Amino acid sequence: MSLKNCKRCGRLYSFHGHSVCKHCLEKDNADFARIQDYLLTHPYVSALELSRETGVDPAVITRFQREGRFINREQQEGTLVCATCGALVPAGQLCQDCAKKRGLLKSTAKA
Repeated sequence: MSLKNCKRCGRLYSFHGHSVCKHCLEKDNADFARIQDYLLTHPYVSALELSRETGVDPAVITRFQREGRFINREQQEGTLVCATCGALVPAGQLCQDCAKKRGLLKSTAKA
């Protein structure tokens, strides 16, 4: 059994494949549905406007971006940065080079 802290409320929970506890999972799903509905009619909106219009906390929107759940204009323009080197990344927390260095990506070089 793996224990983690919920990304939403901070409580310790038994990991079940999601970054949030079971109590917060319903809230996450509702927030994601609001975001998805808004993005269908406003695909080039910024994260700040998305937060204002949907009522979803900016931290939740950023977490969804980092998890790769959706891409908005800011991601297309590269406003997320690598947690290690500061390079621009479209999604996630690491650029490809840093992920390779940590062994998280296999090298695509051919011999």
